Amino acid sequence: MNRTGSRCLLAACAAAALLLVSPLRAQTRPDLAGADRLCEAGKYEEALAAYQAAIAAAPDLAAAYSGAGKCLIGLNRVSEAVALLEKAVKQPAADAENCAVLGQAYYWDATRVMNDPDDPRAGYEPLILADAETQLKRAIERDSSLHVAHYYLGKVRVLLERPAEAAAAFLEAARLAPAKFRAYKLQAYCEGAECLDQAGDPDGMRKAYADAVAFDPTDRTIYESIWKLFGAKKERHADGLALLQALAKSRPSAAMPLYYIAYFHGAMEQKKEARQAFEKVIQTAEGKKFSAAWARLGEIYFREDGDEKKAETFLLKALDLNAADVEAAAFLQFLAARAKERGDLGRFVAIQEAILKRQPTNGQVWNNLAWYYHDRRQLAEAAKHYKKALEYAPDDPVIKCGAAKVMNDLNRNQEAEQLWQDALGIDPNNVDALMNYGWFLKKHGRPKEAAEKFAKVVEVDPGNRRAREELERLR
Repeated sequence: MNRTGSRCLLAACAAAALLLVSPLRAQTRPDLAGADRLCEAGKYEEALAAYQAAIAAAPDLAAAYSGAGKCLIGLNRVSEAVALLEKAVKQPAADAENCAVLGQAYYWDATRVMNDPDDPRAGYEPLILADAETQLKRAIERDSSLHVAHYYLGKVRVLLERPAEAAAAFLEAARLAPAKFRAYKLQAYCEGAECLDQAGDPDGMRKAYADAVAFDPTDRTIYESIWKLFGAKKERHADGLALLQALAKSRPSAAMPLYYIAYFHGAMEQKKEARQAFEKVIQTAEGKKFSAAWARLGEIYFREDGDEKKAETFLLKALDLNAADVEAAAFLQFLAARAKERGDLGRFVAIQEAILKRQPTNGQVWNNLAWYYHDRRQLAEAAKHYKKALEYAPDDPVIKCGAAKVMNDLNRNQEAEQLWQDALGIDPNNVDALMNYGWFLKKHGRPKEAAEKFAKVVEVDPGNRRAREELERLR
């Protein structure tokens, strides 16, 4: 056999040996990938079982202890997590993550004691937090890239009332965290900024917020944090406004800083400036797609200019951008109610239908249109709309009562009675349902039951004249 043939034979033998050895290794060293996926998906019970099986198969497998500890914390079984990890960190194979998860478990244990004055360990929180800090620092000494260890070190130091040190830990966590953990990374920046503000370091605080904006200027977390620091106290409004203006200047295309600038102007009773800021929002590339700004401007154009048509246009634009925009839909309903009050039912219907086009599962809008058709004695159309309203808002007693009235008018008595009963099952004190069900019972020769409904109305609303008159007649 030549040398080339010998090498090929050796390579083949080596490959065969690997095929034989690998399954054996897999049996003795469990693969935790599946358990990790379950844990990351929040399926803690299933993941815990997998980690426990791995520990049973390989008692020195450090990663299995960390995974099990995370699951126990996620299941709020903190004491068990502490016991498990205290055992794990004493093993020769213990790693940085074992220490980090034990530190987290100690942190949650301390918060539980702090929130329960009857806990027998009340008063020992500083000692538990000291243990948490020790384990988290140990984790970082072993592996300084563990961003979660830095983050929880910040949380511990907040409770120990050392804000400057907490800020340093939070900001290191933010720096180290992968970009894919966007929300967590931004939260770490914001908590660091809040700690720097508490520590009396305004320059550091501003830089932390600037770094957060540089990472992602679109996330509300940053601006809600700024509002928390500066919006609650009138004397801090000007400082909060200045900070936001600097952030807006650093990212001219960003909509969110301008949006919160408008709110600070509003808090400072500067209506003109607030309006201008909101108008600037929708002029930016991001703001053109920002439904909340369009909705807010719609409200401004109505309240300040009395321009209902322009208000409606902006509010509908908000719904086009975000069909789930609650504020836009609510203000459109307000405009529809105004139209109804002044007798402009055509406009009332037009607004309802415009909302429905964008929110086809809005049970309240189906209900409003059902009322309109019932009021015009278009009973078939009313019934059709009530059916939709009940489909999308099945637990609304007002809708059930309205639908019962239509069924009554259509002489669909069994359905009407069931709907009134269902309405009162949800709200036993609903006067409209009680009165109409009472009249239904009286009409169908059931005076005793009718009197019970009218008596209930008087109990709920003693000044209800019609209920008292009905009771007198029945007695």
